[in-house]
Amino acid sequence: QPANFLYPSITSPWEARLTPEDSLRFARKVDGLGFDQLWVSEHMIQVPELLGSMG
Repeated sequence: QPANFLYPSITSPWEARLTPEDSLRFARKVDGLGFDQLWVSEHMIQVPELLGSMG
């Protein structure tokens, strides 16, 4: 799912602008297309000291 990772070297700039509502719309869209799973990152919280290196 877009915006799960915000490492500048592997993501596009638009991913940082996605909102929770965008993620919900995405999930509903793929559900409507018949997908039965949607995987998201389990790392929802990061150590503050690492944020600078993560973008």
